[in-house]
Amino acid sequence: MKKLKKIKICVVTGSRADYGILSNFLKRLNDVFDLNIIATGSHLSKKFGYTVNEIKKDGFKIYKKVKIISKNDNNEDISNSVSRGIKKFTNIFKNLRTDLLIVLGDRYEIFSACVAASIMRIKICHIHGGETTTNAIDEIFRHSITIMSHLHFVSAKKYYNRVLQLGKEKKNVFLTGSLSVANIKQLNLNEFKTIIKKYKLSLNKKIIFFQYHPETLELNFGIRGMKNVLDVLSKFENYQIISTYSNADSNFKKFNKLLINYTKRKKNFYLFKSIKYADYLTLLKNSEFIIGNSSSAIIEAPTLNIPAVNIGNRQHGRLRANSIFDSNYSVKQIIKKSNWAIKFKKRKILINNPYDHGNAIEKIISILKQKKTYKNIENIPFKNINSY
Repeated sequence: MKKLKKIKICVVTGSRADYGILSNFLKRLNDVFDLNIIATGSHLSKKFGYTVNEIKKDGFKIYKKVKIISKNDNNEDISNSVSRGIKKFTNIFKNLRTDLLIVLGDRYEIFSACVAASIMRIKICHIHGGETTTNAIDEIFRHSITIMSHLHFVSAKKYYNRVLQLGKEKKNVFLTGSLSVANIKQLNLNEFKTIIKKYKLSLNKKIIFFQYHPETLELNFGIRGMKNVLDVLSKFENYQIISTYSNADSNFKKFNKLLINYTKRKKNFYLFKSIKYADYLTLLKNSEFIIGNSSSAIIEAPTLNIPAVNIGNRQHGRLRANSIFDSNYSVKQIIKKSNWAIKFKKRKILINNPYDHGNAIEKIISILKQKKTYKNIENIPFKNINSY
């Protein structure tokens, strides 16, 4: 395929989570445009599996690596990471010739890149803006990134309206649906036996997926919720429980230490620093349910027809399918909602995902290929716009 080489696009990815969502989209971007990828955040941390290697294995070249994560994990360290990020991204962006910086989501690593890009007068495209997670500091970063951005691809009508409420022009805001949903529809998720063997799991035991991250605006970061979920999971001895490390948020070390110690006590609990995105979706598709406080349970699980038990308020404000069962931190309610999830799965109810609005990948590519897209956001001249 002939590339539109005069359109230069840069994408920043900061974690296994956003890269997994972006991966198929990046392949299409690379087919069509002159693409540069910058890896930062937990991608460059051995504690989180050094997932920059996954990017390389997919055949992408890394334009720059930006190491910003602190060794420690308190609030001051996260703040210092943002500061380092702004400084390092500024040094990159002062020499980078690009028409558009594309970012996804709400992480502080992405926020620091957008601050630097804004000051260096680089246009920003934001994916998954307008969403709400009122009990996580990600909410602040997400809306701030939206304000700094010029082009917006949103996952649901409600979020489309919120981006407009934040003052963005309708001609630059597009309802495309979720990239995650598009990924699920494109990937081959039928290699279950191969994946089971790869991760040394059992074909004879049902799977429960567990993903839990710090609630960054909650007292004690919501660690009581994790402890209580682990207590509940102890009752599911006939299942194999699969989990990955928590995100690199404030106090993540306490959460990961709990997971590591729990793994030592429970033979049916399998903990991984990271799981390749396609493998993760295959395992999730073959699970009984997912439990924890991950956005994946809200956005991706419904398309796989997998129910979810959502603990606490980390995802408070997100749109819900009818397969999401919200629970507080109490052991009694977690057990109750887990049983509901199991019954829901047995009933084989078809789930309608509010984040499904067609093929988001091709919708976004189509918009990015149009010259008028760039003209519409040309308040500050692009470095390459006059060469079209």
